Amino acid sequence: MVELLDEIEQRNSWPQTGAEAALRDGQAAASQWMSRTNRPDGTERIEGTATLRFSPGQHAACIHVPFFPPFEQVPRVTCHLLEDRPVRLRVTSTQPYGTRVEAKRTSATNDEEVVVVGYLAVTDITQSKVA
Repeated sequence: MVELLDEIEQRNSWPQTGAEAALRDGQAAASQWMSRTNRPDGTERIEGTATLRFSPGQHAACIHVPFFPPFEQVPRVTCHLLEDRPVRLRVTSTQPYGTRVEAKRTSATNDEEVVVVGYLAVTDITQSKVA
């Protein structure tokens, strides 16, 4: 029980950039990490990381990030690389139940590569309750 309380206390002390903290603490070794919060400013946020693996010779890949339970409306989604890699990211589709991020290598390489993508999905919960 004490270990569980220590873990909860550590999670509550994560900085606002939880994706970067997860990478620093080695949690991004998992294929996906996410945290969902309702903020005092009236927004609901999901932030996290997803690991993307390029096979040798592979130029493009996609990540599908589920939101469960789904948001009440389509969120605004941003994404970024947590490490300096020759990869370009683009959010190609977003729905209340998830988002799709496309990743393309910007340099020609035949090597296998692993990249960690940080993402943030935000929606205004005060607007969805008024509508």
